[in-house]
Amino acid sequence: MNALSKKYLLLIFIFSFCLRIFWLVFLFNHPEGAFSNPDAWGYQRLAESLHESYSFPSIFRTPMYPFFIASIYSIFGKFPQAVLIAQYFLDSTTAIFVVIILLRIFKNVKYAYTGGMLYAVNPLTICYSNMILTETLFTFILAIAIYFFILYLQDGKRKFLIFSALMIGIGTLCRPISLYLPLFLLPFVFIRPLKLKEKFVSVLIFLMIFYGTVTPWYLRNYQEYNYWTLSTVQDVDMFYYDAPAVLMYKDHPLSRLQIGMYSLLETYQNNIWYDIKTKYGFDAESPFQISNDPQKTILLKEEGLRIIKGDIVHIFIIHLNGIARTLFPFYPPLDSFIGHTVKPIKGACFSIDVLIMGLSLLGIFLALTGRAGGKYERSPVLLLICLIFYFSFIPGIVGFNRFRVPLLPYISIFSSIGYWNIAQLRNRGKKVI
Repeated sequence: MNALSKKYLLLIFIFSFCLRIFWLVFLFNHPEGAFSNPDAWGYQRLAESLHESYSFPSIFRTPMYPFFIASIYSIFGKFPQAVLIAQYFLDSTTAIFVVIILLRIFKNVKYAYTGGMLYAVNPLTICYSNMILTETLFTFILAIAIYFFILYLQDGKRKFLIFSALMIGIGTLCRPISLYLPLFLLPFVFIRPLKLKEKFVSVLIFLMIFYGTVTPWYLRNYQEYNYWTLSTVQDVDMFYYDAPAVLMYKDHPLSRLQIGMYSLLETYQNNIWYDIKTKYGFDAESPFQISNDPQKTILLKEEGLRIIKGDIVHIFIIHLNGIARTLFPFYPPLDSFIGHTVKPIKGACFSIDVLIMGLSLLGIFLALTGRAGGKYERSPVLLLICLIFYFSFIPGIVGFNRFRVPLLPYISIFSSIGYWNIAQLRNRGKKVI
């Protein structure tokens, strides 16, 4: 395998870090810009509670990101800018993991460095590293987990599988969206050329480590709230997103083709919430305001399931539709940090996003058809494609741009392949001329 240059790795890290810290110029005296997403204030309050009273008054959120913030506050004081700087460091390290994952699979240094640079310049990664949200920490943890899982696929050492399972568990305590990821990865354990007994032992170890990592939080929620769950977020989302989407698709089949269908969805959300408020006498303005009340969220879950069970086909279509919504090019609101719209920034960010997504589609095609260049194993390639599918399928009707952030290391990998294959075609054309 070609050796990586420490100098180039350091340059990629520094370049990535500088692109992110640039926006601190606007946020340093106005840190409220980092809290532009309403979820950010919830994480902040939980971090303050951990920092000040060592308590975590929530069953809606998982503990890892508030603990991350609280840890930084314990060192630097209540200083959100320090959290952002820590996120710049983590996200720039994720760019390095893109490099080493790419090299590990395709054994091509040019691909590897380009993949790291494409991740570094991605507007979405830059944007969310400047926000008090889980995306940057979760993406970093997941990249480590996937790197070690690929090491296991290639070398077969169980220590890599154990560490991967541990990191996925920690990541799930950061964002519950990865709760079902271990089950999604099990087929890759089975394709290892091992005896059947050894495969089952590896699967058992993988699941034991993962569930051993997340189960304490289940126990905590059961003890504190008498509800066996990792988080009530899945209950609320099922009621407030999946169920209204099913009703909307039944009444308006063409809405699944509309890009801007959220106003219509909001009408169904308001209607279903009004019906449930009336039925049970809730006085909250939204279901998120009762998300820390397990008895009420259980009722929401039951009402959501009642609608969903009647139309499983539509649920599947909704989540397939969510893939396109999640992967569709977005304009990340970087200019919101400045305080007003800057059209050149908006246009440049959107153009970069379109280019990266286009290159990634080409890269996926080339990698699947064996034309990515050189010799490489197909199983890690399929793993990365499955990751993209999993994390774009799970959000369903929501499909906000923040749900794409954990995918960007793997999208950057395929974008690099697409770029270099186009570059090689251009070079061949010049030689012919």
